[in-house]
Amino acid sequence: MTGGVSEMQEWFDIEELEPGLWAISEPHADSVTSYLLGGRERALLVDTGLGIGNIREAVEELTGLPLLVVNTHAHYDHIGGNRWFGGVWAHEAERERIQAGVPHEQLGALTNRDAFLVDPPAGFDGASFCIPGVPVTRTLAEGDVVELGDRTLEVIHAPGHSPGSICLWERQRRILVAGDVVYFGNIFACLPEADFSAYRVSLRRLAGLSAQIRLVLPGHGPTPLGGGDVCQIEEFFSLIADGRAEGRSCRTPWGPAQVYTSERFSVLLKP
Repeated sequence: MTGGVSEMQEWFDIEELEPGLWAISEPHADSVTSYLLGGRERALLVDTGLGIGNIREAVEELTGLPLLVVNTHAHYDHIGGNRWFGGVWAHEAERERIQAGVPHEQLGALTNRDAFLVDPPAGFDGASFCIPGVPVTRTLAEGDVVELGDRTLEVIHAPGHSPGSICLWERQRRILVAGDVVYFGNIFACLPEADFSAYRVSLRRLAGLSAQIRLVLPGHGPTPLGGGDVCQIEEFFSLIADGRAEGRSCRTPWGPAQVYTSERFSVLLKP
């Protein structure tokens, strides 16, 4: 990092989890975590957050390497900072939404001042804030690899939360960048595009890797998690599917849902 504390460093909560790996979170009620991985030849930014602060400026204070940007999926809290890059890589099923962006009227409480845990960066205008679309310059599919020089990440297509959700698996360092497939918090399997059955299959696949996983890097909640946490979520999904978990009715911005609560996370499903 450069000397002193910049405005971007004040907005983003940046933690170096280990050499060459940073978690970049935002002080907002819709907190989300993006990740920067540094290699010998280039660096990789996985997701770009809410777009309230300039994540490119924050990243450039951490590395001077050429930068690749991957979106794990197209939800607004993972693509908000795409505006500061010429294009991103993502799964084909997420391309249309990423390239369309998100208009102001669809962002709901994101721009509500009560949702900010600290003051936003100077120049942020909540009254007109939107998420512009950017080109998807490379589509990623199951088995594709992202090369950083001395680091290789494999694409795992893990639908369920959204049709084109992906995880990135760095086999050598035993790191799984999980996006919104695995995290502790409110797991939204009730979204219009969500598919509970597909989600279960994806979790079962990831649970099969659990013994090899050293770090899980989730898009929300505490980070990092471990391989055993993947199994915990997968097992709870199975309890729900088998009718062995008790749910209750609730309301969400997308309509009625059933919520099933575990000790460290909840799963919200379409009724």
